[in-house]
Amino acid sequence: MSYVQKNGAKASFAEHSVIEEVYVKDKIKLAYLDVKTDPYYHQVEVEIGLTEYEVAFYEALAENESAVKELGQGALTELAKIIVGVIKENTTIDWTIREKIQTKMRRVVKRVLRNTGYPPDAQKLAELRVMETANAITGKLV
Repeated sequence: MSYVQKNGAKASFAEHSVIEEVYVKDKIKLAYLDVKTDPYYHQVEVEIGLTEYEVAFYEALAENESAVKELGQGALTELAKIIVGVIKENTTIDWTIREKIQTKMRRVVKRVLRNTGYPPDAQKLAELRVMETANAITGKLV
């Protein structure tokens, strides 16, 4: 009898969490690839004055409709620029391996989101999206 058969509920929950995490990571990687190839993103870069990396973070932050309504495009644009600066400042070569550095970066991202007025109900998901986006593009960003 396998572990799944013995502890079906625990295994099912764990599998669901892993699948959800993989889905979010894949979605962010695809979004980054879109930033590089899609003419829409080039148009966004030109229209609102963001670099390709800032556009990736802007998209991660703008997925929450309440944030777009509350903050507006201008504030989200500035927030994306701030996030890129924070990521650049706190990134080291091995940050994806070292938990201490990841924790510090998450804490700084949380602080930036809180201090810029990002909606509290969406901060945790925005933090996850920002960290996954940073993980996907950090080699090119540093």
